Amino acid sequence: MLTNTLNHLMTNVLPAARDYAQAENELSRAFDRNSDPNTWEGEGRQAKRRAAEVAIAIDGLADRAASALGLTPEQVRQKVASGCTIDGAKRD
Repeated sequence: MLTNTLNHLMTNVLPAARDYAQAENELSRAFDRNSDPNTWEGEGRQAKRRAAEVAIAIDGLADRAASALGLTPEQVRQKVASGCTIDGAKRD
């Protein structure tokens, strides 16, 4: 059953994605205030941490879906790849 997968999506993946988006926005605002990297170093580290957290959460999503569906994580990724887009660009 996909209950574990959905729960992980709702409680880990989506919040991690929101945290990452917020960190990127804060980094952009810090850069806009002053383009000297020394002034936005902390925001940059935070954005990198948040990016890693969302990547780990997404990886766990594939693992949970694979287990529930009797597939490998790679098979799950292949099945959903065609539906994954960023600003209209599809994932290869």
